[in-house]
Amino acid sequence: MGIDRLSPAGRRIAELLVLALAAAIMAYVTRWTFADMLFSWEIEEVAQGTVAIPLWIPKLAMPLGAGLLLVAILDEFVTVLRGSKPGYVVAAEERAAAGDFSAEV
Repeated sequence: MGIDRLSPAGRRIAELLVLALAAAIMAYVTRWTFADMLFSWEIEEVAQGTVAIPLWIPKLAMPLGAGLLLVAILDEFVTVLRGSKPGYVVAAEERAAAGDFSAEV
């Protein structure tokens, strides 16, 4: 059963539950990837090879990206909590109105 078949209140609850679950998962990922990066910094871990690059530098990309995704998810959560349409629904409606169904395939 698709989310489109739910009543507006049911859809809102389902979206809030899914966004809350996504936020919890991304908070977990952000926290543990940050801990891994911090550990690499604390033990001064470096890459093996010709150039000894501190590994905390490339490892920093993961907690930064996960943190940004967490912020985006929380933004959508607050939007749905306030009773507005989330950005992904608005974008899908705009594509459908323009006759672009390529993302629906």
